[in-house]
Amino acid sequence: MTKRQRCSGIPSEGEIALGALMTDEKALVIVVYLDETTPTVAVVNDEASILLSDLIEDDDESSDQFWEAISMVATKEEKAQQKFTSIPTPVTVKFKRMILRDMTHVVITAKRCRDDRGKHPRFVEACD
Repeated sequence: MTKRQRCSGIPSEGEIALGALMTDEKALVIVVYLDETTPTVAVVNDEASILLSDLIEDDDESSDQFWEAISMVATKEEKAQQKFTSIPTPVTVKFKRMILRDMTHVVITAKRCRDDRGKHPRFVEACD
């Protein structure tokens, strides 16, 4: 039986996985709690920087709701889902808590809302 050889030029599994996540079509943000109260944005992929920048960076009601949902999932709930329709691109956001290396991580994914015909609306009253 022939054994496969490892080449030093091939990226590690972690590098490959991170590269796949960073270029995925699904918006992805990972928030890490280094202590129990301080959230730190650790990962924002390309799609998330487009879809979620208003929620991550702004200081308005939608942004406050976004960060409150992150805090709730980090401390109380294991999962949550919320719709944000008052931002330029309405989105449905899912939040999920993970514990890795004794640190709390909140994994956030988002997708654009669509109208009944499957098209991206310019303005939406509600998301699916």
